[in-house]
Amino acid sequence: MSKKLVRAGIAAFSLAMAPQAAHAVSISTTYEANGQLPGYTSAQIIQPFSYSVGNFNATPSTVSSGITQSESGSPAIRSVSSGSATRPDFATGNFLAIHTNEGNNLASYTLNFATPVQFLSFVFGTLDTYNSVKLTFSDSSFLTLTGAQIAKGASALINDFSGLTNGSLGSGNAEGRASYNMNGGPGLTSITFQSTNRAFEIDSIATAAPEPATWAMMLLGFGLVGSQLRRRRPALAKRLARA
Repeated sequence: MSKKLVRAGIAAFSLAMAPQAAHAVSISTTYEANGQLPGYTSAQIIQPFSYSVGNFNATPSTVSSGITQSESGSPAIRSVSSGSATRPDFATGNFLAIHTNEGNNLASYTLNFATPVQFLSFVFGTLDTYNSVKLTFSDSSFLTLTGAQIAKGASALINDFSGLTNGSLGSGNAEGRASYNMNGGPGLTSITFQSTNRAFEIDSIATAAPEPATWAMMLLGFGLVGSQLRRRRPALAKRLARA
C-alpha cells in the first residue's frame, strides 16, 4: 500500500474525528410550527413523556440505553388537560414542565449522551425569555440559547418571538418544535433545559446518530490505517529474524 493511500486513510479518519469548534457554534436551527418531527433519516423519539406520574418532584420518564438524565428544581410530567390552555402542538397528552415552584429560583432537566448525537429535536410550549437551552459538544465547547433563540437560532434577539406560533401575542405563548443539526461537526454530548422563572414546557425529544456518510468516512479511515498496520507486521518480523 502506498504512503499516499495511508495518508488518505489517516486524513479521512481525522476529518471525521477531529474537533471542529466552528461547527459546534454554528449549528443549523429549524423551527416547525406544527410540532412535527422534520425529515432527518435516522431521527427517533427517545422521550415522549407519554404517561402521567402526578405533579411536581416527579421523575421524568425513562430514556433509551446510553442516555442518562438529571434534574434540579421541580420538573414534572403534567397532562395537557390540566393546563390553562390547549397545546395542539404537543405530540402527546403529557409533557415535561421544568418548573420553579416550591421556593426554587432555578429548575433544569439534563440529558447526557454516551454516544454523541448529530441531531436533536423537541417540542416546546410557552417559550419565554427566562427559558434557556445549553448544548455541550464532544470537543468540550458549548452553546447557550435563550428565549426566542431556542426556536430561531443564536443570531436572533432573545425577545423576538415574531413568526412563531402565537408569537404575535408576545413571549410566553410561542409553541412548536425546535431542531438542531450539528452538520457533521462535533456531536452533542448533553442538553440542559433550564428556567429561572415559572416554567419551560417540553415534549417529544428526538435524537439521531451521525448520518451514514459520516460513518462511512470514519470506517474508511479505520480500514486504511488498519490495513497498513497489518502489512507492516510481517516486514518487522523479517527484520527481527535477520538481526
